[in-house]
Amino acid sequence: MLLPFAKIIRSEEETIKIAGNFARLLKPGDVVILTGNLGSGKTFFVRYAVKQFGIDSVSSPTFAIVNEYDGSMKIYHFDFYRIKNLMIILTTAKQCHLLNGAKCSPKCFPVQGMKLI
Repeated sequence: MLLPFAKIIRSEEETIKIAGNFARLLKPGDVVILTGNLGSGKTFFVRYAVKQFGIDSVSSPTFAIVNEYDGSMKIYHFDFYRIKNLMIILTTAKQCHLLNGAKCSPKCFPVQGMKLI
């Protein structure tokens, strides 16, 4: 799979396969941003991507803002759907030790992106 990657997915089975293939490309420190409408399948995609790291229980972090999963790689699953203020996003990321104390702006986040529509 070459990135950026775009594909119209027509079934859950196809999503599961692509999520697994995508996850195999990830390494510690990678940041992945999934965008899409509410209910477009972002958490479904994450659920099957993180199975590659031995993580079996995934839920949407819409109200928690961030869920942390421990497997062969630590995964932070953010949901900024309700967040309208960039400082809240950066503060939340810093609290999760993602920024390692650095002063940060949106440019700090390296992005491998996949857009779910």
